[in-house]
Amino acid sequence: MASNLRKLLPSGLLVVGISVPVLLAVEATHQPACDRTCLLSITSDYVDALVSHNPSSLKLAADLQSTENGKPVPIGEGLWKTAKAVPVRESFADASTGEAGLFGLVTEENGQRFRLALHLKVNQQRIQQVEMLVSPEVRPSE
Repeated sequence: MASNLRKLLPSGLLVVGISVPVLLAVEATHQPACDRTCLLSITSDYVDALVSHNPSSLKLAADLQSTENGKPVPIGEGLWKTAKAVPVRESFADASTGEAGLFGLVTEENGQRFRLALHLKVNQQRIQQVEMLVSPEVRPSE
């Protein structure tokens, strides 16, 4: 019995030695590629690029989908041409889905202000989907 155990023990250790790295690699693929901090940083970078009219500074997926008020608009067009500042913003992120969002106020170069709702889908730290909703002008506080 002891000799059978001695024969099986090296094989068992080999199986465990191979299995553990494989299981760790599989688990790593289920981890979000971008945690909450990463998603919030990408959201901030997006808004900074928007107001500086510099979409080339962003990491964009090759299959990027971008809409503004429900219509397809290429990055660099639409609000990208007129945004001057986003002085008020509230960002949020969900690392389990790779999604982030922002509610804010946009000031355009002509002084008009709009409410902004932004949704980003991030995959492998690249922006894969952008949805922007821009509302009519914000009235000054009374």
